[in-house]
Amino acid sequence: MTRLLLTPGLPPQTGALKRFERTIEELNHFYWTFKCSLEFTLTHMAGSAMVPQVLSGQSASHLNIPTTKFVADAPATERFARYSLLVHAVTTFEDYLKEILSTFLVLNWKSDKTYKVSFRPDEIDPRADLQAWLHQRAVEGVVSEYLSRTYSKRFSAICVLLQEHGATSPTLSQVTQDLASAACEARNSIVHAAGVVDARAQRALASHIPGIATGIVLELSESLLWQFLGALRDSARALDVEVRELV
Repeated sequence: MTRLLLTPGLPPQTGALKRFERTIEELNHFYWTFKCSLEFTLTHMAGSAMVPQVLSGQSASHLNIPTTKFVADAPATERFARYSLLVHAVTTFEDYLKEILSTFLVLNWKSDKTYKVSFRPDEIDPRADLQAWLHQRAVEGVVSEYLSRTYSKRFSAICVLLQEHGATSPTLSQVTQDLASAACEARNSIVHAAGVVDARAQRALASHIPGIATGIVLELSESLLWQFLGALRDSARALDVEVRELV
């Protein structure tokens, strides 16, 4: 993974960033545990006809398949593991964005700025403080709008939002921004198209996956996976550095 170097003496990380980075560490541990287990198992398949002859324990009964099939399916098994890792990482990243932006906007509310609020009258709790309710509802609307931006434009839009509310614009290379955007596009393809490349994924990922074409299975290499996760982590760190003193 790439690594964003931070200036010494910065304020402590936000709780949101700590949770995000802890999840990335757990995903890293999960992946290498899976990879080592698979590689070890593959080395013991020769000479046996069925997988349960090689593996013991109750779990082995769920793999009552020929060892030849287990070996042949190994590349697809690895691909699905990488898919799962990326989907979880991007979801956690977007949860981080939602939490940190919500906290930042609540605490750095601009009384002279116009905010749009959409609601039904019956959604208002008559016992609630109306001003506080509208404040929270407006923040939720702003955060939802920015998280819904096109992936390629979302980070720069968030930078502008932070500046408008008193923070310094985060510093992040365009290469890292592009990788983080591509990570989200790849997750979108996995979740909404079962990993089959459509026209949107082909356009968004062409510069990262040579030979990608519509209709084929999305090939997410191990190397690209770590580049994606590194870009997500660096994006979160860059944002966190600029809002720590304001949250």
